[in-house]
Amino acid sequence: MGEKMALILQLLLTNRQIGIKNEEIVNYLSERGFKSHRKEVGQLVHNLNDFFTFFIGYPLIHGKPKKGYVIENEYYEDGELKLLVDAIIFNKDASTKEKEALLEKLLSFSSVYQKERLSMMPLLETEQPFSLILNLTTILHAIDEHKNITFHYIDYAISNSHPIEITAKNGNGKTKEDYNVSPYRIYLDNNHYYLIGYFSKRKTNLSMYRIDRMRYVRRIGGIYKEVPYVCKRSGSCLDI
Repeated sequence: MGEKMALILQLLLTNRQIGIKNEEIVNYLSERGFKSHRKEVGQLVHNLNDFFTFFIGYPLIHGKPKKGYVIENEYYEDGELKLLVDAIIFNKDASTKEKEALLEKLLSFSSVYQKERLSMMPLLETEQPFSLILNLTTILHAIDEHKNITFHYIDYAISNSHPIEITAKNGNGKTKEDYNVSPYRIYLDNNHYYLIGYFSKRKTNLSMYRIDRMRYVRRIGGIYKEVPYVCKRSGSCLDI
């Protein structure tokens, strides 16, 4: 039943406002190897509307006399979607593939007409030596579970007029040593994500790390250092 519901939703989204009659949906499902009938189609549409009513507060699909089933309203308002799309497109640290995957998910409930109205800028082809999504996911899980993380931290140097990655020096002045950190919070500044955490080599201060400069991020065991507040660069402190 779930596959049938997904196919019906896909069909209605593709033909938004045109109207798809019951018989057309039955034929559409049959062409894809699913037997159905008018009564079942009505129940499947009802189930979809129950889901959307619970999820967004109103039914998405409407039945129109002589027209069939239609989706009249967009899932996102144009302004809402534009804001979210631009946040992805202009992110400095995500790779092109990550942005494409995110945009595909975000636009999955949008009509062709809404996508055209957005006038999206083309994505620049960029590759990254790390996954921003994976780094963020690993750190967020560690924060939630009060687990420490370990990672390499990199700096940049110039070689043959091109920037190259080099291992950053950590708190004890050595290189090629992992940072073991108790993570507390992620925040966004100038379109880069930063991690605030406790690093045992700097016992009297909290540390900040740019997440796009973190490599091989993974959760580890050990005692998670609890700190009741976070100090900003200005010196003011916030409870966390």
